[in-house]
Amino acid sequence: PNNTILVSLAADSVIRQNAYKGAATGVNMYNAAQSTEMASEYIQKGIFMLYVIGVLAALMYYAGMYISFRHKLKRSAYEVQREDYINCLDSLCREMNIKREIHLMASESVSSPIFTGIIRPSIILPKNDILLDDLRLILKHELTHYKRGDMIYKAAALAVHIIHWFNPFSYLALRTINEACEYSCDEAVTKNMN
Repeated sequence: PNNTILVSLAADSVIRQNAYKGAATGVNMYNAAQSTEMASEYIQKGIFMLYVIGVLAALMYYAGMYISFRHKLKRSAYEVQREDYINCLDSLCREMNIKREIHLMASESVSSPIFTGIIRPSIILPKNDILLDDLRLILKHELTHYKRGDMIYKAAALAVHIIHWFNPFSYLALRTINEACEYSCDEAVTKNMN
């Protein structure tokens, strides 16, 4: 009988030891799962912070470029006073059914004509003289940008690009949209030419 009791106690001791080991293993597995979950959470937070920093950097870069460009224009641009230029613009605005006032400016800061401004739309010409026939085509091209709302499309494309700064295709898409706007306006201007 004593042997039976000893065997029983030894078996009980082994069972307890295995139970403790099992409990410890369960705790270790729980701790491992918890630390894996925490690591995953840190990685997600890190990626999100990197994304936000990228968005802010892209936003600051493009805002800085825009502010610099506007500042340069503000210092160098002036209202065009030539009556033949102004009459050409007025005539085209009537022809294209544009009611809003479009400002005609000139600046030494631009090398080719540009349309700028959503709130205060302006056409900025280079400082050099332009023949009236060429001026008519130039102004029609720039007014086509206004008529089609290209400034709004370009601003929306830039916003999408900033949000997707990490995607190399967004750089390509932004450039393609800008080029498509230019080609489309050229096509519209030259469509009825001989």
